[in-house]
Amino acid sequence: MAKARLSDRISLSFKDHVRSVQFQIRRGARTSRPTAAPMPLQAARAVDTLVSRFQSAAIGMFAERLRRSHNSAFPGTIAAYFGPEAAELRSFTPEIYYAVTDLMRRFSDGDCLVSEALVEEVHDRMRERHGAAISGALAGDVSEVIAACAALAAEFASVRPIQAWDWAPNQVSLPRHFLVSPNQYVAFLIGLSIAVKSRAEVRQDDPPLTDEDILNLVDLAVDARFAELSATITSRNPSAHLTKAFAEMLPFIA
Repeated sequence: MAKARLSDRISLSFKDHVRSVQFQIRRGARTSRPTAAPMPLQAARAVDTLVSRFQSAAIGMFAERLRRSHNSAFPGTIAAYFGPEAAELRSFTPEIYYAVTDLMRRFSDGDCLVSEALVEEVHDRMRERHGAAISGALAGDVSEVIAACAALAAEFASVRPIQAWDWAPNQVSLPRHFLVSPNQYVAFLIGLSIAVKSRAEVRQDDPPLTDEDILNLVDLAVDARFAELSATITSRNPSAHLTKAFAEMLPFIA
């Protein structure tokens, strides 16, 4: 197990490094600096294509657990990320990583750089610090579902997996508070969306909200109460304060 964990961490670090190189190439192709000419567009595209092919080939050699499931959709329930099957496949990291990149693209066409190794650190923190909440959530306790999802948001905001982001000025749908802290905004979106989905499953809501409806409603809620949510992250006990805030918000979302 220890060897597998070490191997996974090396693989994730390698993927992050390749993505960082690709991000810098794309940024360099777009950025004009007075002291240095930007990389010619044709050359940048050629290098970008080469790195993309190398990345795809390299990732294809990684263990299956480090790849995204073809059937994945966001948000899933808490069990999709912390249940027995998810624990066995260790699917939390790739599923949340791609959920983050998809959410970033939802707001802007600009490139983003997200560290998959730091997403893995979020998972480790959840297992080490919030095991009781996860167990209660998997048992169907709605209050523990909220606690586990709030903890996930708090840990994500603390770890800050979103490393860099290029603003695309043509985007008019960008939430006003997203620019303040993309990591916090996305953290709250992830935590609340999973809470809504999980709560609906426990209550057996019929008909349930679609994933798109959940994301739209949660986006509005987070944008409206961002200042309050953000204040919890700098408090002495972020998870507890965020749990209270999520519990107050959920009845108005779904």
